[in-house]
Amino acid sequence: MPEPVKRTNPAVRYGILIVVIGVFLWSYIQEKKPQVKTGEMEYRMVTGTKAGNFQVILIETSDRYVILDADYREILVAEDGELISRAKQLRLLEQYKDIEYRVGANEKTPGLKPGYRVTREIFNQLRFGEPVKYEVSKKQPDRILSIK
Repeated sequence: MPEPVKRTNPAVRYGILIVVIGVFLWSYIQEKKPQVKTGEMEYRMVTGTKAGNFQVILIETSDRYVILDADYREILVAEDGELISRAKQLRLLEQYKDIEYRVGANEKTPGLKPGYRVTREIFNQLRFGEPVKYEVSKKQPDRILSIK
């Protein structure tokens, strides 16, 4: 004679289901939450694509400011507080596609020094020699979402 199937308590089944859903939601929320890092800026760089070629338009370090495109040497002078204002960005877009703003940070950790993509607004806010706290996307670890 076959042995009867034992039924588990419904409270146990629902408890296991709630724990599994809770773990899933917790990991989902942790994935969405950005990482907060601290470091000092080492360089700022503007890049773009011109005639299908990737080009560095300008690069700035704590002691140098180099504009690599001779056509923009008079335009990209930092005189109004913002390195790249909206008007300057529009002038760059006349010849370049896919303009990106990049910064390099010294995070006081061993290993490679990371480089990040940022928005124009964040690019203009960052200063050399000052510690800065910033949020990095977990989905795109090379992008700074905001500075604090």
